[in-house]
Amino acid sequence: MKKNDYFEIEITDMNSLGHGVGHFEGKAVFVAGAVTGEKIRAKVIKDGGSYYVARREELLYPSAFRREKSCDAFPACGGCAFCHIDYEYEKELKKRFVEGFLLKAGVEAEVLPLLSTEQTAGYRNKVQYPVREGKLGYYASHSHRVVEKEGCALHHPAMEPVVRTVADFIKKEQISCYEEESGKGLLRHVYLRTNHDGSEMLLTLVVNGESLPKKDKLLSLLKDKHPSVTGVLLNINKKNTNVILGSDYILLAGSETLTDSLLGCTFEMSPASFYQVNRRGAELLYSKVIEQAELTGDEVVADLFCGIGTIGICLAKNAGVKELVGIEVIPQAVENAKKNAKRNGIENASFYCGDANHPALQKADVVIVDPPRKGLEKELIAHLTALSPKKIVYVSCDPATLARDLALFHKDGWQIGKVQPVDMFPRTGHVESVVCLTRTFDVDMRR
Repeated sequence: MKKNDYFEIEITDMNSLGHGVGHFEGKAVFVAGAVTGEKIRAKVIKDGGSYYVARREELLYPSAFRREKSCDAFPACGGCAFCHIDYEYEKELKKRFVEGFLLKAGVEAEVLPLLSTEQTAGYRNKVQYPVREGKLGYYASHSHRVVEKEGCALHHPAMEPVVRTVADFIKKEQISCYEEESGKGLLRHVYLRTNHDGSEMLLTLVVNGESLPKKDKLLSLLKDKHPSVTGVLLNINKKNTNVILGSDYILLAGSETLTDSLLGCTFEMSPASFYQVNRRGAELLYSKVIEQAELTGDEVVADLFCGIGTIGICLAKNAGVKELVGIEVIPQAVENAKKNAKRNGIENASFYCGDANHPALQKADVVIVDPPRKGLEKELIAHLTALSPKKIVYVSCDPATLARDLALFHKDGWQIGKVQPVDMFPRTGHVESVVCLTRTFDVDMRR
């Protein structure tokens, strides 16, 4: 079979991109928009050597898992992979994704049933809209072409009216928009954060410059129409990069932080600080971290990649610790974390700006790691093994890098506990997981 050939195929599975998967002539076939259990007539659009990519031309019979898509921007927008399937099946798929990556990495561990708040819409407390050619919307799948769209089913509904006001201002005042090819133009992204009830919002405009034309008019509009916008900032990003945020901020009005509550704790955050985009999901996730850590209250707990201190402070507040140590590379987040510990009455906490090899880690009995999607560096895994804390609780946002890292930990003598997947990002292909690692022998005896 070659490019542009037609063929019939049954879809037997789906991947994390939301593509249906089948097999033909001994090769895997990936078909966007196809669902497990369907038979389709397809056209080959790419021969990848060991696989085919095909386009669905005709649906011969539908899947029992197919549902009416929940967003009219699907599939042009690259945000949601699963808005066209039954949510119960989506949860089953995500558990299987975790199991599949563990199996591929040679890690033997039980994967528990996926946990979910069952809220599949309105859960995101952060939006980042690219702005191109006066259009404000979402990136099309696998591109930087902006799909103009009003509203998103995943976003907190309180944010959309604010975004519309900003979008109308951009068009009416003809604010120049950034062009990736030339590096010219001013406005790059509109970035908005909210707390759980929409009573506080922080608006950041990412610009290829140091000022915003007619900013007073925008500020007046926001004040009159959206009093819940408690802070407006410019973020300066003049680099030719696809990284959204630069390092410098200018406060235009109000506060440079907002506050939110999580598991009985109150947190202040700045625009650059990491905070889980799904607050209810974060409470479910952090509850599992507390459960798996099994603290007695007599442990020194180190929270690596601590951000504004959410996991460590929730542990200290809800389970008790002898001492809490937080380590983070973003200075603003470290300052937020220090303030958050005080506002929540955690007196035995210290937060440090530095990398994960910080000396403060050496005294930890329990280490919490919540790394970015790329996972942990091999050197850090070796360092943690050498320090030999009693437990490591690993919070992962990517089952592929989790599986890779667990294989390394197991090789270094760590026992892998039960893996608990949590659906922090319903309707997308992402899945979070929590797992506790314990030592199977004393590290000193290996030397």
